[in-house]
Amino acid sequence: MKKIAFLTPLHPQKTGIADYAEEMLPYLRASLREEFRLDLFVDDCKPNGEDVLAHHQIFQIDDYEKLRDGYDLTVYQMGNNSLHLKIYELALRFPGVVILHDFAIHHIVAMLFLDLKKNEIGYFDEVGYNHGAQVRNEAYARAANGKLGLWETNAVDYPMNRRLVETALGVVVFSQFAKDRIEAYGCPTPVHRVYLHCGGEVADCPAREQSAARQRLGLKIAADETVVGVFGFISPAKRPFQILDAVEQVMKKTGKKIRLFYVGELQPTCSELPKEIKKRGLSQQVQITGFTTSEEFLEYLDASDVCISLRCPTMGETSGVLNRALSRGKPSIVTNIGTFQELSDDTVAKIGCGDTEVAELTAALERILTNRKYRNTLSKNGLNYAEAHLKIADTAESLAEFLKSAAWAATLTKNEMYRKVRDRLLDNCRETLRTDDAILRPMARNLAESFGGDGQ
Repeated sequence: MKKIAFLTPLHPQKTGIADYAEEMLPYLRASLREEFRLDLFVDDCKPNGEDVLAHHQIFQIDDYEKLRDGYDLTVYQMGNNSLHLKIYELALRFPGVVILHDFAIHHIVAMLFLDLKKNEIGYFDEVGYNHGAQVRNEAYARAANGKLGLWETNAVDYPMNRRLVETALGVVVFSQFAKDRIEAYGCPTPVHRVYLHCGGEVADCPAREQSAARQRLGLKIAADETVVGVFGFISPAKRPFQILDAVEQVMKKTGKKIRLFYVGELQPTCSELPKEIKKRGLSQQVQITGFTTSEEFLEYLDASDVCISLRCPTMGETSGVLNRALSRGKPSIVTNIGTFQELSDDTVAKIGCGDTEVAELTAALERILTNRKYRNTLSKNGLNYAEAHLKIADTAESLAEFLKSAAWAATLTKNEMYRKVRDRLLDNCRETLRTDDAILRPMARNLAESFGGDGQ
């Protein structure tokens, strides 16, 4: 039996990547069957998930280095926050498969160099490595002039993931958006696109289940009220103030009654939101739940009539909340940016991010509330999309097949005979590349790149 070290956040850590891991692991075990054992490595965390505790050995990430030789493959769950700092550093030292949840990881790289290492020059050099001298100079000029950093304004344009990709044995992404941009680097690292699963069964949420969810949450919703849900950490990128503007305008314009729930933890950057709600006299219509358990989170989603999943700016992430909403037949509104652009216009309602954002959001929400045919179309097409792509067993099988091939490749790289043959082959390729042979040179370049050479 082969062994896989799986480095990841887990509950009770507050992150969607922990949700993803704990939902995926039972299916991943089933897809890997008896060929592999998955051991979990966490950072300063005591996991509390029943399935995790029952089926996995759990270690601390600080122990990984001394244990790593006992594993055939390491899998790094990579996000863009402080929970992934140690994972990021280990992934650069010990190549494995990187599951890249956020295409842009500029925040975490900036945190590592600027906040922890206090190494501005190292940060600028890292920008140069990932994005070239011109962007390095831009990063330096911003710092020198007290302007916002690149990660604060242009993270998706300067994702800072190239070194991670080049080091990895393989990269898993959740969108064509991310796959296309990573493959454009031209490095030989295999990139595999897996759909981000919806977290549960694909099934419409009928009125009786919606009503039951509302009762369990203790919500008193009138028959003529529409429940709008906004899910996840409440940060400026989720556009909470713009959503408040639009909901208020729709109620005034149409006379429709709306109950708006922000389901998630309020971030310091949005601390004025409660005051704004009270100032507008909307305390009865708008609530902020604060952090919820995974079970409560899903109850609120089932309790909703409409879901709003905006991102501006985007980190190139794929929204697990949106996928869950689609799998439950919830009409959804998204920002027409990044990975959201891959969904058809009759699967989700799309709005821009700019001067017309509130007006477009107001119009989209009004259309969903007043046009039953349109609302039903979004619901039906969302369910069809989820059925075709987001079932957890299917996504686990796709991930398992990629991990199996990566484990085989990792075993090869540990084999001394393989390394000798590879090195001799690369030497011959380099010799050929120094010739003028028009036929053999392209063949030698492709072969060298396939075996980890630079093709030069």
